[in-house]
Amino acid sequence: CTVHAMEPNVIRAKGPAVVCPRDGRQGAAYVDCIHGEDHTGLAQFMLSYSWGYRVIDIAATLVQFCQDTKRDPKRTYIWICCLCVNQHRVVESRALGTSVPFEEFENKFRTCVQSAESLLVMMTPWIAPKYLERIWCVFETFTAVSINKHIYILMPPEESRSLLQSLVDSEGELGLNKVWQLLSRLDVEKAQASSQTDLDNILRLIKAGPGPAKLNKTVSSFIQDWLLTTFEREVDRLVESSDADPSSVTRVCCRVGDFLRKTGRFDRAMTVLEKGLKIGNLHSAEGGLILMTIGHVKRNRGDWDGANEAYEQSQVIHKELGLTVTLTYSALLRNIAGVKVHADVDLYDAIALYFEAIEIHRQTDTMLTADAASTLRDLATVRTRIDDLPGALASLEQARELREQLGNLDSPDGALVLIDLGRISHKLDKGEMAKKFLAQGMGIRAMTGTMTTKADGDTLELLVNLCLEFADYAGAKDALGKAIEVYTRVGDPG
Repeated sequence: CTVHAMEPNVIRAKGPAVVCPRDGRQGAAYVDCIHGEDHTGLAQFMLSYSWGYRVIDIAATLVQFCQDTKRDPKRTYIWICCLCVNQHRVVESRALGTSVPFEEFENKFRTCVQSAESLLVMMTPWIAPKYLERIWCVFETFTAVSINKHIYILMPPEESRSLLQSLVDSEGELGLNKVWQLLSRLDVEKAQASSQTDLDNILRLIKAGPGPAKLNKTVSSFIQDWLLTTFEREVDRLVESSDADPSSVTRVCCRVGDFLRKTGRFDRAMTVLEKGLKIGNLHSAEGGLILMTIGHVKRNRGDWDGANEAYEQSQVIHKELGLTVTLTYSALLRNIAGVKVHADVDLYDAIALYFEAIEIHRQTDTMLTADAASTLRDLATVRTRIDDLPGALASLEQARELREQLGNLDSPDGALVLIDLGRISHKLDKGEMAKKFLAQGMGIRAMTGTMTTKADGDTLELLVNLCLEFADYAGAKDALGKAIEVYTRVGDPG
């Protein structure tokens, strides 16, 4: 039973004969119909949620919050709009063809956010939260972030278990891809409201204030930080657990470490990966995987010798265990080839390694995977180096088609395919196509919080020039602002 379904017969039905203490008329809010400190008190928190949520999930979430923070449920007071706003007046206004003025609602909610100690943001289901589809919810979160209000992100217990299980399951990568999609697809202009007037008014406030793009980025960044902190906490819990399966712990460390790596948090990534290295069996499939992931972090840090050493250690383990026709070994070959391409030596050996990796994908029936798409993208890189631009373009188009079929083109890795398509199109004098691909790719990286390297700044500079070439001055201004932001963050003047 959702809040929407329960409101007429439970919430509103509580107070038709009770006098409202605010306007002196019959018909009171639910909160004005209950008494005693076990039931009401000055709110410490404000709940930000959707009326489409099930009541049982809201109750379970708040009980879990009290348990996690060691609070007495009977002395934890939370402002919840369905219970604290007088629904009788809302219904009366609708019946008269009027509505409670938007400014009144907006002022009430802003006052509640400012007065509360913290905002409790409830998200469910974690893989595609309904919360992010409601414009009031997104705006509440943005307001809290913008005034530095403390925020707890909460989920029903069963959703928390599902999120954390995604780190352990063999198919967990699919779940984490959904997280990237969640971050990249957040768009306040596509959110909904029960009242078109509210929707129009909130969008007007957003456009007059931070603008939709900044709001999207702010909320997306906050959600990303919450996810990463949640994942790291789960790593610590598993590492300290006496009955956790070491191979599962290592797998979780790999996934969390790689997630941290892709968002530029290299020190935190190494901390997590080193924990996995200590607890697991190095001479195992998981040990080989964690060494490969450590290689990725070192490569991203610019330590190519260290990356190559980690990859070679991983390769030895795979060969000794007879795991050379596996998806992980294919990825390993791709990364060993990448070191050769970076050093600009043995490029044709690198091409041979890429084709060996693709053959493994064919043998293991894994061509329709993100790994295969990554191999094709890397093959395009070395083809570009040897001036085989048509071959590079063909490989990138294959990679893009694969990611479109998989539904993860709007992930950080999918963005790299689009950016490379933009660069190749630019080399082939297809300026308008290059501009389109670069804008799409960098937009995804901005939304997923993975725009973290000097290369991103350089790509944005190219996009600025292309926008100016085609008189897209707004696009040029936006790209220039992002480039300055990236160069400032990485300590490079650009």
